[in-house]
Amino acid sequence: MVGGNIFIGNVTLENFLIFLFIFLLTVITANISYALLRRLLDDKLSLGSSKLIAIIIQYSFYALGFYYGVRYVLNLDLNALIASLGIFSIALAFGAQQIIQNFIAGVLISVVRLIQIDDWVEIGDTGISNIKEIKLTRTVLRNRNGKLFYVPNSVMVSTVVINYTRSGFTEVPILLSIPYSYDFEKVKISLKKLQISIQKYFLMYPG
Repeated sequence: MVGGNIFIGNVTLENFLIFLFIFLLTVITANISYALLRRLLDDKLSLGSSKLIAIIIQYSFYALGFYYGVRYVLNLDLNALIASLGIFSIALAFGAQQIIQNFIAGVLISVVRLIQIDDWVEIGDTGISNIKEIKLTRTVLRNRNGKLFYVPNSVMVSTVVINYTRSGFTEVPILLSIPYSYDFEKVKISLKKLQISIQKYFLMYPG
C-alpha cells in the first residue's frame, strides 16, 4: 500500500478492477455481436461463411478490449510484455502447431467452399455422412447410423473427400430378381422410363 492505494505488482487495485470490468464488458459485447451477425447473415450467406464472419468480429472485439485494458488501464508496455513472453510464445506455437493448421484449414474451407453444411460426403472410415457443422478447427459429420465424427479440418483439406451432393448423378448398382414368366424386354423398357423420369425430376429440382 502506497499513499492509501493498494498495488498488485505495479498496478493499483482500482485500475485492476476497472480492467476486469472492461474485460467482462468486452466479452458480453463480443457475444452479442456474434449472435446479431448470425441472425443477420444466416439467411444471406452460407452457414459456414456466416459463422466465419461472426467469429472474426467476435475475436476482434476480444483483441481490442484486451489491448485497451492492458495498454491504457493497466498502463503496461505491450512490447516489453511480448518480449518477456517470447520464449513461452515460441514453445506455445510449437505445441499448438496442429491447432494452427486446423484453423487455417477451417478458414480455407469456409472461403473456398470445398464443402458446405448439409453436404453428403465420404472421408476415411466415416462412411457416407452428412456435414452438420464446420467449426474453426474441426468439421462435424453424422453418418447414416447417427454416429458423430469430429474430423480435424487439416484432414479435410489433405485427404480425398467424396462429395455426393456436388457430384450430381451417382450410379447405384441394384440387383433385381425377375421371374422367368415376365417379359424381359418389357421390364427393360419400364426401367428405362423410370430412369428418364428420375433424371427429369432431378433436373427440375436440383436441390
